[in-house]
Amino acid sequence: MPDPERKLVINELAQNDYLELLKQSVRRWGREQAAQYKESLDAAMNRLLEYPDLGRSAPELFDGGHRLPARRHVIYYTFSEDAVIIHRILHERRHVSAVTFLESRE
Repeated sequence: MPDPERKLVINELAQNDYLELLKQSVRRWGREQAAQYKESLDAAMNRLLEYPDLGRSAPELFDGGHRLPARRHVIYYTFSEDAVIIHRILHERRHVSAVTFLESRE
C-alpha cells in the first residue's frame, strides 16, 4: 500500500512528456491501446509511492536521480520521505544526458 504521506509530483517537463506520448499513442495505436498504455504508466508511477527505490540509481544524470522502465518509456525521478517527483518520461531509445534534466531541476 502506498505511503499515504508521500505525494506524487509530476513536474512541468514530465507532464509535457506524458501528454505528448499519449497523443502519439492515440495517433499511432488508437484510443483503446493508448488508454492501456496510460494505465500502465500510471500504475508504474503510483508503484513508486510504495517502493520509491524500485528504479535504478542514475546519479550521472542528476543528483538523487533514479530511472524506472515502464513499457517503452523510462520514468526519471527523485524521491524523499514526502514525495516522489517525476522529472521526465522519455522513450527508451532517446539519448539521455544530464542536459536533458537541466530545466526540470531549476
